[in-house]
Amino acid sequence: MLETRNIDKECLSVTVRSIEEVLSETLSEDSFKYVLEYLEEGEAQLLKPLSVDISYINKGNPDFDIAHQYLDLVLNGKRNDATKLILDSVEEGFSIKKIFLNVFQPVQREIGRLWQTNKISVAQEHYCTAVTQMIVSQLYPYIFQEEKNGYILVATCIGGELHELGVRMVADFFEMNNWDTYYLGANTPIQSIIETIINRKANLLAISATMSKHISEVTKLIQQIRQTEVKDIKIIVGGYPFNLIAKLWKEVGADGFARDALNAVKIGEELVGVVNTL
Repeated sequence: MLETRNIDKECLSVTVRSIEEVLSETLSEDSFKYVLEYLEEGEAQLLKPLSVDISYINKGNPDFDIAHQYLDLVLNGKRNDATKLILDSVEEGFSIKKIFLNVFQPVQREIGRLWQTNKISVAQEHYCTAVTQMIVSQLYPYIFQEEKNGYILVATCIGGELHELGVRMVADFFEMNNWDTYYLGANTPIQSIIETIINRKANLLAISATMSKHISEVTKLIQQIRQTEVKDIKIIVGGYPFNLIAKLWKEVGADGFARDALNAVKIGEELVGVVNTL
């Protein structure tokens, strides 16, 4: 990512060493040892080559053809054709869960990779995501027709987090697995999340954070929930930082972590004691 934006790795390396020097003078010895591990690991990662040219749309995907076609359509601004492709596929019997997992999910990740490597603009990334969100909303007549099992999910992004499609798909998967869901969307204040959990008598909370700078807000939300009347609610987290750091979900105080919507349902239902129906 740095190289595609003409930023020399040495610049960031110097910045890390400067931070290290300042913190060595301001933190206690024990605290600095703890922070130093992360700084050294971060600097070591700068020396490693990144496989940024490996596409998320690959032949290992059982639905490679439709995913590749959908990606091409949205990247070229063909919203109506992309919509027709998905809706026609569903009418022909293509599973909505497979559309989410094998088309929308890898395509969104690929769009993120293309932006990260400076191959598409922010405007293109926003457009592609908006098209997918629009199509997802058109699939709701198929999603919201299942008989409910009595369990309730609240799904949300933390305050400041604007990337909402992932957790929206998580909520939709729970709907397809017979849950009642309350999807709160992007940038939701902590107090509003807690009030919704209480008012809806939720069994499970799903929190999404796609950027590392929002992890502290996830921690703050969970800490505040644990001090309320709904302190025992089960909480799962997901998003890019949790994919990168194996035990991060434990550090923020969550009960579980999921890499995708299918896994979120599996983990969530295990946590609250629902017999798994996936």
